[in-house]
Amino acid sequence: MEKSKYIIEKASELYFQYGIKSLTIDELAKELGVSKKTIYRCFKDKEEMVEKAVNYYFDKKRVGHENLGDKKSNAVDKVLHLRSFITMVFQTYNSKVFFDLKRLYPRIYDKLNREKHNRITEMVELNLTEGQKQGLYRKDLSIDIVAKLLAGEFLLTINPIYNIFSVNETLTDTLFDEMWDYHMHALCTPKGLKHFKQLQRSK
Repeated sequence: MEKSKYIIEKASELYFQYGIKSLTIDELAKELGVSKKTIYRCFKDKEEMVEKAVNYYFDKKRVGHENLGDKKSNAVDKVLHLRSFITMVFQTYNSKVFFDLKRLYPRIYDKLNREKHNRITEMVELNLTEGQKQGLYRKDLSIDIVAKLLAGEFLLTINPIYNIFSVNETLTDTLFDEMWDYHMHALCTPKGLKHFKQLQRSK
């Protein structure tokens, strides 16, 4: 395996386990079994290594969440897959890594926030469009506005940095189940809401 790839893979595991601030380059080199010089030959500085390690972690996490259900699934069915993806994002988003990034590497932090917002908005837009075509979501919904509202709520309202919900609350299934129940009642037609309630009972 290429040395830089090895360092990125192992660093991503260690950063998300212990945090970025708590691991110095010397400690990281020791854990990886490489010299400090080797690390600096592969990366110009710690910030570059952190960015690549964090990107690698999220790229790996996204595998399995990109395809929202099979071809037989309708838009309401796919909400459960969308919920799974957003829960994964938040379990990582609320980790010590993000608090370290916000303090130490604000450029990386801002970039990740934009990427998460864009990805979640895109996924919600696709789901809303499909649901309207299937008669499961209300036709009078503005897809652009609703998608941005939902993405903003997921990435801002339940972000513990703003002290609306605690870290522990954002990591529970209860909070996400309540949020989805609230939104589905607002989005669905009677047909869509009936199917959603059937899914809830079958969980």
